[in-house]
Amino acid sequence: MSIPQSGGGPIERYEQMAEYLASGCKPKEDWRIGTEHEKFGFCKDSLLPLPYEGERSIHAVLSALRDRHDWQELREAGKLIGLTKDGANISLEPGGALELSGAPLETIHETCDEVNIHLKEVKDIADEIGVGFIGLGAAPTWMHEQMPLMPKGRYKLMDAYMGKVGTMGRTMMRRTSTVQVNLDYSSEADMIQKLRVGIALQPVAVALFANSRRVVATRSSFTGGLSPVSAAAAAGAFVQNSSVAFYESTITGGDGADSIPAFQIAATDGGIGIVGGNGLGEIFAVDAKQFGKFIKALRLNQIAALSVGLQP
Repeated sequence: MSIPQSGGGPIERYEQMAEYLASGCKPKEDWRIGTEHEKFGFCKDSLLPLPYEGERSIHAVLSALRDRHDWQELREAGKLIGLTKDGANISLEPGGALELSGAPLETIHETCDEVNIHLKEVKDIADEIGVGFIGLGAAPTWMHEQMPLMPKGRYKLMDAYMGKVGTMGRTMMRRTSTVQVNLDYSSEADMIQKLRVGIALQPVAVALFANSRRVVATRSSFTGGLSPVSAAAAAGAFVQNSSVAFYESTITGGDGADSIPAFQIAATDGGIGIVGGNGLGEIFAVDAKQFGKFIKALRLNQIAALSVGLQP
């Protein structure tokens, strides 16, 4: 999650959202890449998640990074909730996961160096105070009630809202982490193309890097716990507030005739699961042969027809 941002006033027109995205268009020579890296912190002796304050805590890690490595602190209501330096930020996820929001860089090699330096700085501090960090898609043993909500006003609002919609929103907030990539674009068409490529590659990335089979200390049928939790949380929010149409409109050519339904992907023992393929949050079993058809359909923009044909 991002560090504090200044409000831009109420959104009164659909065009305001489109104009905001359009303002981010850049010529190709100015394109950059940025990555975000999240990880869970825990106390090595108890194996419990880090509290916000205390000798071994999120606050202690942030303070040491500030003092030793020239990061500038970011506060909200007097609480230390992030750091910033040279275009990069260190921020907190709702349940205390530590996130590096990297600076806009020219190559993936620079992002690799950036995250490795960050991990070394964090590890050196963590080792001294008896803290460890793990890079898993979902916390393996903790319930979300065990993970303290970080002192950010937005998280308090999100936590209350997620308790009213769907079933996995609060779990997603506290007990999942991920690695993300941010890309520039030159136009709406360029943004749409990159989004479609990212969606097409998502199930491949899930299948390759899923590493969180254990959820709440039990062996899950999913090879990765992040995707099904995020998908269920998103589907609950979309259905409850009727936002599916807007989500679809962000990846159309503008007239709605070339849209892709909102969905997420989850890797399971049986193959790939499409979650929320029709906006309703169903989970469909997809074997290897169907997975191939799914990728082909994405490429041909026929995913809607394929989703209808799958058997629950």
